[in-house]
Amino acid sequence: MYATVHHGGAGTVHSSLKAGCATMAIPHAVDQPMWDEIIAESGAGPRGIYCAKLKYENLKSKLLDLWNTPSYKAKAREIAAWMANEDFCDELYNFIIG
Repeated sequence: MYATVHHGGAGTVHSSLKAGCATMAIPHAVDQPMWDEIIAESGAGPRGIYCAKLKYENLKSKLLDLWNTPSYKAKAREIAAWMANEDFCDELYNFIIG
């Protein structure tokens, strides 16, 4: 898959980037605008469109940007490679067992 467009929740952002997909959020609540900002600042996708401002023309231009900017996919693959090397088993075990 080349890219994902989603609501911008933490789990969806994580899954998209871990899969190496360029990504764009359409945030509407809670932490989603923050993740939209993180996506854009990381270079893995364009800044999304807040759900209440979603219109055909601005969605079209954002989707074309997402599709036609190869650096988004390259950055997402870079992030995916970094995430593939994460190993928090010991930390998680110690946190749970305490």
